[in-house]
Amino acid sequence: MTPTTTAAKSSSRQAAQGWSERMNWKGKKSMGKALVCNRDETTTGGHVIAKASTMFDGERRIALDREMATCGRCPGEHPIQGTGTEMDEDGRASVLDGDQVLCPCGANHVKASPDAGCST
Repeated sequence: MTPTTTAAKSSSRQAAQGWSERMNWKGKKSMGKALVCNRDETTTGGHVIAKASTMFDGERRIALDREMATCGRCPGEHPIQGTGTEMDEDGRASVLDGDQVLCPCGANHVKASPDAGCST
């Protein structure tokens, strides 16, 4: 093995360790729900604004509890109540299909993209 290969593997291991310290996958086997990502829609015509997570579904950032979403009925941005406790990052649950957006109308929920590649 060349020194370059050894260094690359060591660097890869360190990156994986850092990732596993930030992200906690509880690994329960269940049917699961799709994870919601940045720019996914809501039931009232709004969209998800995910900025905090270091986890991605393809090129789209996965949304975490207390990230924001807009509502087609209520002005402004409102927090999402993430319920994906089987997969969290730094203690923040992931946002799953159907989770509630805490806006004044009370009718707004997030919808995972039809092509979502991740679920819990």
